[in-house]
Amino acid sequence: MGAFDNKVAYADYRDSNVRISRPFIVTPVVDSVDTVATHNLFTIPDGFALAGGSVIVTTSVTSAGAATVQFTVDGDALTGAIGKADLAAGDVVSLEFGATDGTTVTGAYANGADTQFSMVVGTAALTAGKFTVILDLVHVDAIS
Repeated sequence: MGAFDNKVAYADYRDSNVRISRPFIVTPVVDSVDTVATHNLFTIPDGFALAGGSVIVTTSVTSAGAATVQFTVDGDALTGAIGKADLAAGDVVSLEFGATDGTTVTGAYANGADTQFSMVVGTAALTAGKFTVILDLVHVDAIS
């Protein structure tokens, strides 16, 4: 896993906190997640569920082509494919379950194995952009 593997950071939370928010910064060109591909940004540890989140665009996305960005969890879409023109500095993208097709997002709960929060870059590589991603996680196993 690359620079975004935060699984170890959750070891201290497993026994004490039920709900936590985890912000992190993604700079696609600097972090080598700018190519047309699916890029795993964050490991949701076993026993945790993604309760929601937001992506705040802090530097506008640019591309030599018609780049799109989509956010997923375990391959399930949390957003549609967002064109670079709709990823300007100051824009906020809400991460919603079933927002694009109304189906259940089964990957949002890491039940029995870790799962991945990912960014899918489509059509063309990114040449600039920066995001602050805020994930709201619940430690489901700590509730029971």
